[in-house]
Amino acid sequence: MLGDGSVAQWVLINNHRKLNDPTAAPEPFLSVNFGYGAGVAFGCYLAAGISGAHMNPAVSVALAVVGKFSWWKVPKYIVAQMIGAFLGALLVFLVYIGRCKGAI
Repeated sequence: MLGDGSVAQWVLINNHRKLNDPTAAPEPFLSVNFGYGAGVAFGCYLAAGISGAHMNPAVSVALAVVGKFSWWKVPKYIVAQMIGAFLGALLVFLVYIGRCKGAI
């Protein structure tokens, strides 16, 4: 959610700047990098003790391939990760929908 929210904010800032000054250069992408970095770091810190910080299906599959995670848990983790990703994206959409109507 932090990463998607930082992208949405970056797009809105750049669209607002372009409306006010068509010759303006876009803002640097660094805020998005920090947003995603913070999201991954906080997620790892919070979930490491609970689930081993499986924040991505690739992590779950890779750990199962090397034998550090049981294969029967992989589908459950992937479903939970996908549900979490879609809920996070939906929350960002709902927060920014009012601001995005004019930008789309």
